[in-house]
Amino acid sequence: MSQDDVDSLIEGVSGSKITSGISRSKDGLLRIDWDKGTIEISDGAKEIMRLGKMDDGTRGFKLLDSKGNQISVSMIELKMGTTVLPGQSNAGRLFIDRNPNNGKNRLRVQFSTGDPLTIASQL
Repeated sequence: MSQDDVDSLIEGVSGSKITSGISRSKDGLLRIDWDKGTIEISDGAKEIMRLGKMDDGTRGFKLLDSKGNQISVSMIELKMGTTVLPGQSNAGRLFIDRNPNNGKNRLRVQFSTGDPLTIASQL
């Protein structure tokens, strides 16, 4: 049976039947990776938007301009007092974690150098 024969017999597939793999739109501009948990949109040549798992393992949203520069990010990238663009050497990620010493929440910046800085702690 050819793919055309199969396509003519199947009118639709329930979303609950899709459990893994990669789905693509007919024009190839939309791609869903069910295993990684990502939705990607391209312009036909390169990715322009991603929702879900990023290359570094984090989850979020990114939007790229026509030159491939990231113009929207899922995490806050910052330098003390000033927001900076991703990829600069002084950028950091803002995150909340639990202080292992007292079990309380804290707000921290993790700089690209690996140096953490606690900004605020739960009292």
